[in-house]
Amino acid sequence: MGKINIMKAEVCSGDKCVKDVAKEMSSKKIRRFYIVNGKKELEGVFTTVDLIKVIVGDKDASKVKVKDIMTKNVKYIDLESSIEDALKIMNDLRTFVCPVVDNGKFIGIVGYQDIIRGVVDESRK
Repeated sequence: MGKINIMKAEVCSGDKCVKDVAKEMSSKKIRRFYIVNGKKELEGVFTTVDLIKVIVGDKDASKVKVKDIMTKNVKYIDLESSIEDALKIMNDLRTFVCPVVDNGKFIGIVGYQDIIRGVVDESRK
């Protein structure tokens, strides 16, 4: 992927309850957790939109597990993918970040700002 900066992302187990994850989201001021299994494989993503579904559905957030409400089949790029691949995913999903996987393991995210910074830095050489 060139010199694009891979940012660290918050991860958790799908077995955590929504209430605990929501508390962490609030305290860390973040909008999403990436859900990984014991092998660090990406299983899903839990966002504020998923949290709203729990609240609107009148579900008990202390009894609902993240894996039961998260978005599964997350689109991602491999570490060796192109910038264009990441941008396509971000544009298709209307999001500003794209998960990155290396040898089947989730390693972080790349965002629009990182891509823009990488392109600008490259153009200045």
